[in-house]
Formats: sequence, C-alpha cells, structure tokens
Amino acid sequence: MNALTLLLNEHAGEILRTLIVMELQIALLALIALALESTWRNMSVRLRYAVWLIVLAKCLLPPIVPTPPAARLVETNFLIETIPSSANQSAASTLLSPAAILLFVWLAGSAIMLIVALMNSRLSRHREQICDDFALDNTGIQPQEYGHLLLSLLPKREASHSVLGTATCFF
Repeated sequence: MNALTLLLNEHAGEILRTLIVMELQIALLALIALALESTWRNMSVRLRYAVWLIVLAKCLLPPIVPTPPAARLVETNFLIETIPSSANQSAASTLLSPAAILLFVWLAGSAIMLIVALMNSRLSRHREQICDDFALDNTGIQPQEYGHLLLSLLPKREASHSVLGTATCFF
C-alpha cells in the first residue's frame, strides 16, 4: 500500500495538470463548435455532426497542443504539491497528497457523470415507451396509424430543435 501511495503521490500532480489542459482544450473546441453552429444556422446535418465528431475525437485524444509559455507562468502559481513535506518519510508515504485527493475527486465526478448519462438514456427510452403505451391505450388508435402520425410530426419538431434542448437531464 505504501508503494502505491508513493507512486500516486509522485504522479498525481502531472496527471491533474494533463487533465486540466485536456478539459480546457475540449471546452474551447466545444465553444467553437457551438459558435459555428449558431452562426451557420443553415448548416447541413452532416456538417453539424462532423463538427461535433471532432469534439468527440478530442475527448478521446490526449492534449496535443502544448501549454503556451504565458499560461505556464499562471500555472506555476497554481501548482499542487505532490508529496507532503514531512520529516518522517514513513509517515509521508501513508498520506495522500492534495493532488492525489483532487485526482480521486475528479475520477469520482467522472464516474457520477457517466452513471447520470446512462440513467438519462434509459429513463428516456422508458418514458417514451410509457407515453406510446398510454397514447395507444387511451385513444384506440392502431399502432400503424400512431406511427404514421409521429412520422408526420417529425419534420416540424426538427425545425424547432435547439442545442439547449439536447442538454436536458431527467426532464
């Protein structure tokens, strides 16, 4: 356990700095994609998906663009101590550094966001099924007619679709 704690304390600061750079690059790319989408409202669906596919690819790739020198000056004031300063090395090896604790918090937040996204997709499917069953049971309409009705409303719904409407969670 002490060897694992020492290894984590040694590398947690570097991992956190890499994650911060990655998240800033992804956020910047997502803002650029939103700006492109809002300025070119008549952009084709394929082009829109291609722009967001670039953002998704950036989420999977490590930070490619190095940090500019001006940002490194700000980063030096923001550095996190990786190994606690203590006279006793055995006591220091059992403690987690602030960087390691922040790394665990970041990982826990990522896991929670993944669980929320999975729950949201499952709830969305179940809500849709319940609405369809309710409509079929209370209207007496045949399933084929109901399907044609939904398909006839589809183009109207796509025209009023916005980016903010896709960000709903549990609603």
